[in-house]
Amino acid sequence: MELQNTVKEALNALYHHPDDGVRLQADRWLQDFQRTLDAWQVADNLLHDATSNLETLIFCSQTLRSKVQRDFEELPSEAFRPIPGSVLASHPLVVTALSSLNSELLSEAAVNAVADVLIDAASVLGGDATLRILYMKLDEAAACCHNEQSEWRPAEAALFGIRAISSYVSAVEAEVMPKVMDRLLKLPQHPQLLQTVCLTIGAYSKWLDSASGGLSILPSVLDILMSGMGISEDSAAAAAVAFRQICDDCRLKLCGCLDGLFHIYHRAVSGEGSFKVSPDDSLHLVEALSKVITELPPDHAKRALEALCLPVVTPLQEIVSQGPDTLNSKTARDLTVHIDRFGYIFRYVNHAEAVADAIQRLWPIFKAIFDLRAWDMRTMESLCRACKYAVRTSGRCMGITIGAMLEEIQGLYQQHHQPCFLYLSSEIFGSDPSCANYLKSLIEALFMHTTHLLTSIQRGYLPFHSLLCREASNSILTFLSDIFDLGNSAGGEQYLPIRNCVIIPRGSSITRILIASLTGALPSSRLELVTYTLLSLSRAYGPQSVEWAKENISLIPLTAVTEVERSRFLKALSDAASGANVNALSVPIEDLSDVCRRNRTVMEIVQQSLRPLELNIAPGS
Repeated sequence: MELQNTVKEALNALYHHPDDGVRLQADRWLQDFQRTLDAWQVADNLLHDATSNLETLIFCSQTLRSKVQRDFEELPSEAFRPIPGSVLASHPLVVTALSSLNSELLSEAAVNAVADVLIDAASVLGGDATLRILYMKLDEAAACCHNEQSEWRPAEAALFGIRAISSYVSAVEAEVMPKVMDRLLKLPQHPQLLQTVCLTIGAYSKWLDSASGGLSILPSVLDILMSGMGISEDSAAAAAVAFRQICDDCRLKLCGCLDGLFHIYHRAVSGEGSFKVSPDDSLHLVEALSKVITELPPDHAKRALEALCLPVVTPLQEIVSQGPDTLNSKTARDLTVHIDRFGYIFRYVNHAEAVADAIQRLWPIFKAIFDLRAWDMRTMESLCRACKYAVRTSGRCMGITIGAMLEEIQGLYQQHHQPCFLYLSSEIFGSDPSCANYLKSLIEALFMHTTHLLTSIQRGYLPFHSLLCREASNSILTFLSDIFDLGNSAGGEQYLPIRNCVIIPRGSSITRILIASLTGALPSSRLELVTYTLLSLSRAYGPQSVEWAKENISLIPLTAVTEVERSRFLKALSDAASGANVNALSVPIEDLSDVCRRNRTVMEIVQQSLRPLELNIAPGS
């Protein structure tokens, strides 16, 4: 009991004490506690304790997650059986979290924490066994859900658990999943419960494809999704995602149901009727139908693609036909909502000739938008993206259209310098070498404009420029890793002296930026690419790169990162520098990232310590 109270006091200090030093001390103590054998029992007791607040429940759920994931072998054998009880003790937490998810960020963290616990329990107990436990809870809760006024939250909590472990449940599970699906069809259509029902259906799309009775269930499942699209915006969003997942995994089964699928698609895209699908969520339906059409024979696919494009092109055609004044007066959103749908169609309909025919018919409309809206960055980005996917899918099947497209954007770039014109140009050149005749003038225009931009860029730390755009940051990281891996490429060795002349004087600064990116300057979704780039740097520059890393990692205070964590990180870089397989070295680097991102206070301390006053970038010789 004393240790339980200490945990509560430490959590209170972590979240509420005004002194940063005290909060860091509490955070460090809680981390050490999570590594102890006592953490199993204390976390379990606090999860069952009715007086535990939401912060305590979150922490205990996270503790059990990490213990199951990393320290399961230290658990006494007699303690194995109560684990499902601890997992299910989190269900009051799920109910509390889901009931206020829209208003409390902390509740969202609670949901994620419980999902992690359930996932790790499923990895230990087995997905099918965990499903049986959760289905019993669903069965009990569903018995109390007679209508929309009944208490539906316990049923939603059980469904949340079932959805969380979906990837661990066998695709051929035949005992419990049919019962789960049957229950889903009979639950009352409360908006929030229906949202979770739709998400659960989507999570088990692979099961629907593999199950022996999956085809017979699909019509009822699609009916539920249609109900979700008509109840509320949130349930419509969930239903749209589930629709995409089902069409993706069950596409062969659904080829014979195109009429029904198109009925749903037209209602969602046109905005007619009672559907509440937002324009952004309608993209899920566009992708869904596109993937089903991909499985059709070429002749059928061409007709289906025409039907898919019809509700998208009609509003654009109306705008263009009203003349230049109308087209210029429209907001970017009025145009991109339709153009983005074409981007999805051309990306996911994998029939080269059908897409080439479609883009040829659409080109006059696209050209009118290019000509009159070239000043509009958002519209141009959307239109270039759609054209890019058309080129990527159809390639040389586009014939003369590809030359007309390149000539158009080449002329427009001279006037408007939109970066998206260059993205599209690179796609076209990669698709058809015969277009190289256009390359000279485009490169001249590009270099003149680029050199002007480079001289005006403010020199400073990367996050200062908020370079969080996925394509931009990925392009930079890929460029760096390609430069570091130059020695491994054919003919690359001759350029190593030039590379070293540029990189070595800036090696410490580059390393600092990469470590900062790893520890919070870039989103965690970039972690894999940042890790690879850092390991590539180590592999290219050996012990010198390890010294750069040691110099920069020492800037982070010991209150944020321990000496042990520093050492593990540096050893991974040292192993990479010695020629070890980089794929086996990512765990210590990911651990450092997790430690530095564990809460806002720590992340701010780390980023502040790594932020240089000025990079002092000098021109390369």
